[in-house]
Amino acid sequence: MKSATPIAPAVLIRSAAAKVRQALDTWQATDLGGVAEARTQLENAVDDLQRAVSVIGRYPADGKGELRAEMAALRGDLTRITRVVDACSAFQNGLAVRLGARGVAYQPSGATVPAVTSPLPRGIEA
Repeated sequence: MKSATPIAPAVLIRSAAAKVRQALDTWQATDLGGVAEARTQLENAVDDLQRAVSVIGRYPADGKGELRAEMAALRGDLTRITRVVDACSAFQNGLAVRLGARGVAYQPSGATVPAVTSPLPRGIEA
């Protein structure tokens, strides 16, 4: 049953930040279970942020300074996990090119991986 009193946005933002940090701690690029757990934590963080956005208008403007500080901390954690995921993806794609495989579907730009034209492994210079 839902609570009649909405949770303060700062509490939700702190909760989202904690989940992002937990995702960072859980992330293991070589362990698909760890990656799946990190993904779950990130999805839960998104849920918290969506709830924060939905209740933020109900709070006085003078409380928004606290929100800025919370968001700045969250932004730093999101930057860190984005770099970790992008680095793992770049490594995997580089390895795939070296082996002549297609690579992973994720790209930081949101684009799909282009098809490899040659089925043969290429040198490191590729």
